[in-house]
Amino acid sequence: MEICTRKKEFYPLKILIDISKKCIQGGSRRAYEDRLSACLKVSAENLDSLEQEIDALKNFLETADFSHLRSTHPALAGGVESQATLHYSEKSGFEIEAAGEIIPVPLSSK
Repeated sequence: MEICTRKKEFYPLKILIDISKKCIQGGSRRAYEDRLSACLKVSAENLDSLEQEIDALKNFLETADFSHLRSTHPALAGGVESQATLHYSEKSGFEIEAAGEIIPVPLSSK
């Protein structure tokens, strides 16, 4: 049985990420792990939205250029009491809202 890993089309999403103790990459990884754990406890009617967030976070972790994000946007480097919101839509891809600005997410060249 496959849990929390079905491939779906992403809908516009907003995912809150804590970057107060970790950088955007570490905070995103933590958000991903938290949602994987929650997936085992959530009711069936809430599973679809949780699966979308898991898939989006996995895609973000695999494709974003975190080195560039940290070096060009100090708020994403962590260590400051802050949160970021990861936005995703099919039209604009990933964007991060942090420190009062919207930051387009560059893709890694790996």
